[in-house]
Parts: sequence; structure tokens; C-alpha cells
Amino acid sequence: MLRVKQFSMLMLISLFSMSYANAMEDKAATAEALYQQAVTPYEQGWRKGLDLMWQAANAGNIKALCLIARGYQGTSLIVNADAQTYFKKAAELGGLCGMQALSNLGSGPILDASLSDHSGDQNWTEILLETAKKRAYEGQLDGLRSYALIQAAKGNGNGFCKWMEKAADLGDADAMNQLAGAIRDGCGWYIIPGSRDKAVRHWTEKAANHGNPRAMEVMSSYAEKDKDIVGMLAWLERAANTGNINSIRNYSTYLMGGDEFTIPIPADMQSNKKAYAWLYVLTHQLPPETEESAYSRSVKELSILEKKLSANEMEEAKSWANEWMKTHQVRSYFLEFGM
Repeated sequence: MLRVKQFSMLMLISLFSMSYANAMEDKAATAEALYQQAVTPYEQGWRKGLDLMWQAANAGNIKALCLIARGYQGTSLIVNADAQTYFKKAAELGGLCGMQALSNLGSGPILDASLSDHSGDQNWTEILLETAKKRAYEGQLDGLRSYALIQAAKGNGNGFCKWMEKAADLGDADAMNQLAGAIRDGCGWYIIPGSRDKAVRHWTEKAANHGNPRAMEVMSSYAEKDKDIVGMLAWLERAANTGNINSIRNYSTYLMGGDEFTIPIPADMQSNKKAYAWLYVLTHQLPPETEESAYSRSVKELSILEKKLSANEMEEAKSWANEWMKTHQVRSYFLEFGM
């Protein structure tokens, strides 16, 4: 009888453990779903995006927790108690971004630890170093990227490139672009003349081909230097088709012939109708904001183009834009690529 009771108790404990584990998985999935729902409207600047980001943070999403914490912090010159609270929640859930902010590794432009003005917590520093290293050696993307930043904070530029390249090899488009910038700035050994520039271009192009619109813009500048205007516009169009707000603004400017900050575009490569379509997209997916916002500038340019286009051309442009918006959303890509 005792054995039966013991067996029953073990079964209950097992079932409870499984139920608890499933509940935790469901909670994490819900938090991630909320974060993914928040990304686009947040980057577009809608209040809905911020509300969803708060929900994701309160549900325990690590990326949302660190984002909210940075919003509270504002500057690394003043320690904010609310920022510490959210960074700590992220750290306790295993978030390297939270551990980093609470550590005493220091910051600067590389680590950007939001609480760097105080001495930090040595315990969190040790946990960060151990956790990041372990995950990096296991080939986990967050560990590789964090461990690379730790090497950079220690002044080991080559270490940064070593670990960031491992992240890039996993297909991370941001790591590829960061690696290209680090090589340009001097990490690694490139003895043969021109080999460093070749490596920079290689990783930039890989980042572009993996969907990084900033890298696509850099590739367009390479084409411009090569006097390949067709190639330059092709890269800008690819970048615009990611929905990146800055890329759409740049591409529409070139389609209108360029301005004082750009090279002149041959008349046969210009298209006011295409420019109108892209600007129409921005004014229909971004919230009205300040005088200098992408929305406001696009409205002004649309009014200029309306005087140059026929009613039929404008309708065709709107039709194209409406079809594009059925499957695309504009966004800043700040959360994915820090742009």
C-alpha cells in the first residue's frame, strides 16, 4: 500500500512538473508573439507598438524588457531605478542584455551598457562572462554576439572579429555588417594590398543578400563609386523593398533626379511616378509627426509631384503602392539592425 501511495505521489509530482514546464513554454511563446506583434508598429512610431512592447515586457520577453529599460534610462549619466528593475528582470530570465547593463564591464560606443556610470555589480559581471562564454562555445547566436562585444570591451579587436564572424557564419545579417565595419576599422591581418577592402565588401554584400537594408545601401554606394548608376539604383530598390524607411526616402529622392546631397540621375532613369508610389506608401503607413519626420517630408514631396504627374499617372502609382502594402510594411529596422 505504501509503495502504491509513493508511486501515486511520484506520478502527481511528474504531472505537475510537466504541466509547469508546459505553462512556462506557453508563457514564453506568448511573450515572444507579443514582441513580434510590437516590432513593426513600434518602429513605425505608432502608440500601439509601444503598448504591445509593454505587454511583451510584462509577459517576460527579454528583448522587450531591455528595450523598456533603455527607454527609462535615457542616458548613462544618471542611474534610473526603473531601468535597473527591468534590466534585472531580463538578467534573471537569462537575458545577456540585462546582465551586461548591470555589470561593471564599462560601456562606451561598443557595449552601450546603460548603467555604466556606477560601479556595476561584480556578481552580474561574473555571471555575464560565464554565461556568454558558455553560449558562445555552444554556438548560440546571442552568446557569440555578446562574447564578441566583451572582447571588444577588453580592447581585443581581433577577438571581437573572431566571435562576430562565428555569428555571421550562422547567417546573422547584423553580425555580418558589424564584422564588415570592424574589419574596415582595422581588426584582422590583411597583408596583401586591397585584401582588407575586399573582405569588407565581401561581408557587406553577404549582409545585404541576407536582408540587411543598411548593407544594401552601402552596396549602392560601391556601385556609385564604380560609376554604375544602374547597379546603384538596383541596390536602392532592393533596400526600399525591405520596407526600410530610410531606403525608401533615398530611393524616391534618386527617382526624382537627386538633390544637393546626391549625384544627378540621368533623365531616362528617373521616374516621378515611381517616386510618388513610394512616398504614398510612407504617408499611409507612418503616423503624422513633426515637421522633420519622414511622414511630413513625404507629404511635401507628394504635393510637388502632384503638379508634375497626370491624374492617370497618380492613380497608377497609388494602385501599385496599395498592392505593395498588402504584403509589406515600412519599418526603421532599428530593433533588428540598430538603424
